[in-house]
Amino acid sequence: MQNPMNPVNEPSPRVIETAPEVLFEYVGSTGLTATGPFTGRRYRFDGTGARVEVDARDVPSLMGVPNLRRIR
Repeated sequence: MQNPMNPVNEPSPRVIETAPEVLFEYVGSTGLTATGPFTGRRYRFDGTGARVEVDARDVPSLMGVPNLRRIR
């Protein structure tokens, strides 16, 4: 019989690691939605000058998207 005060085989809390955010700006004339291939997050840029923080793990892919530029 297990002691309820000392549970056995309790799952440990899951630690979610997050990557730093990187700022991107849209320089196109309409709007753009891009999906990060690593995280699956959707990044919505509503129009010219829109800035969105992007997970650093998705940055390499978004660097190749026309009309998006990384803000340092």
